[in-house]
Amino acid sequence: MCNYLLSNSDYAADTEEMVHILRTAHDVFRKFKKYPDALRVAQKMNNMELINEIMSECTDKTTLKQMSFMLARQRNPYESEDSDL
Repeated sequence: MCNYLLSNSDYAADTEEMVHILRTAHDVFRKFKKYPDALRVAQKMNNMELINEIMSECTDKTTLKQMSFMLARQRNPYESEDSDL
């Protein structure tokens, strides 16, 4: 369902509708603890507040490292207290 929403978000009538669709997909991903997918959607919305929330919510070190690489690849700034990230 989320992949369907994401693929159709590009065809939204206006920006507000697109953001609403992306936010719905983001909420579903977070509900099911699919943090990398939720991060991808937050990056698409360019919402640093959501990015920070996702990074602080995730507790798995391997997933956090993966998401840190995702952020670095898109050059989104993120600072962590953990020296491994």
